[in-house]
Amino acid sequence: MVGYYFHIGDYRRDTMGLNSLQHGIYHQLLDEYYLHEKPLHGSNDPGIVSELKAALRPLQRPQVDYVLTKFFVRHEDGLWHHKRADKAIGRYRDSEPDRAQRKANNEARRKRFNAQRSALFAALGKVGCTMPWNTKMAQLRSIAKRMGLHVDATDENGVPNASEVVAQASNWNASENVGEPRTLNPEPTALRAGDASEVDAFAARVASVCASLGIANTDPFDARLRSLLAEGATVAEFLAPAGEASATGKGWAWVLGAVSGRRADAARTRQNGPGRANGGGGLFAYLATLPNAPGPDVRSVTSAADVSSAESPADAQPGGKSVS
Repeated sequence: MVGYYFHIGDYRRDTMGLNSLQHGIYHQLLDEYYLHEKPLHGSNDPGIVSELKAALRPLQRPQVDYVLTKFFVRHEDGLWHHKRADKAIGRYRDSEPDRAQRKANNEARRKRFNAQRSALFAALGKVGCTMPWNTKMAQLRSIAKRMGLHVDATDENGVPNASEVVAQASNWNASENVGEPRTLNPEPTALRAGDASEVDAFAARVASVCASLGIANTDPFDARLRSLLAEGATVAEFLAPAGEASATGKGWAWVLGAVSGRRADAARTRQNGPGRANGGGGLFAYLATLPNAPGPDVRSVTSAADVSSAESPADAQPGGKSVS
């Protein structure tokens, strides 16, 4: 047993005449009794009684025998029994099958919860909606439902079928009405706004999608939204920021700013290549902008020894020939 019921009133009534040392001894004996769920050995045998005596001064050791004989009874098996403890241990063992069943049920429930959560994150990620890791389960389910993703499919054991959910997300089509039943399009096409009429239609759809995800103050006539669509932003590009805003309590302005910023980052990446999207590129990118100067090619230097040997004027001559 990892714990036992301690009735303060009964304990005080039964131990009113004990001093502090005797109280401590009695608690130690009870803890040992419940922990191992069996009676105690006497002072002549290895066990808690002999250990307590060994830890006390010689004049204090009789206190252990006093507490043992006052609250425990020696049976024919030579062990010291405690009536109340024996009853509590018996009730605990009788309930063991139910406890094992509850533990198994809790474990199965935990597995279903984790599988459902993983399926939701995977499904939302497939449609470009990357949610924060600490998003609550109810919010994940709500967002997926508004997007029309059905994540309640289970296998024969009642565990959510993550592969089926992700397959739905792979076939998800942003052009459908979010939150309503749909026939999934296996090859969704990109939605881009070309002329003014398309901008009007797509602005209304973006505002509707964001509103369905719980974003307040959505406005299809917002100049920033219409500008992004006119530049070629897709409806799908708004899904991830909208999902993140819904999970973190951010608003419409944040969604527009996030889409604009991510498009700008993507444009810089295409222009500068990977690793230089922020206009950097590290030390070599900086050195590449400097005028040509004598010295080693830093791109070929692999160690401090290479640097020192390459920079030594005694080892280099004009024309790149070394002195033998």
